[in-house]
Amino acid sequence: MFLIAALLSGAFFTMNYYQTVTPVMVEFKLQLFMPPGMGNTSSTFDIVQVAEKDLVLPAAGTYGVSLSGNCTLYVQTDSGLLRNPNTITVTNRGIRVILLNQTTDVVVKFIPQRRIDYTTPVFLLVVGSVMGYAVRVFKFE
Repeated sequence: MFLIAALLSGAFFTMNYYQTVTPVMVEFKLQLFMPPGMGNTSSTFDIVQVAEKDLVLPAAGTYGVSLSGNCTLYVQTDSGLLRNPNTITVTNRGIRVILLNQTTDVVVKFIPQRRIDYTTPVFLLVVGSVMGYAVRVFKFE
């Protein structure tokens, strides 16, 4: 019985440890633009490239953030403004993605991650251990 519980909980861990679904991708093309009134200036090197997009994620939860391109990434969630985050946790699905100093085309991916609930495998291990001990001590056959 203990062996069956251990196999079930092991299979549960390996199959569902991280379940990822299709990532949400946002693409920012590099746009070289001149703000109004800057056409007569001799130096345009002090202009900062800023791009932003509002995005609705498929569900609340934890997302891994993958950035391909050269820029500084800011993500505004309901908990605050995050600079170059690796993961974000959102309770409200709407976020704002802000890029600064963009020098190339940029793709930002938000990869949903669902962590498993640890109570079920632990419960199966405890039940399997108790039943294995009961079979051994009381010799139920």
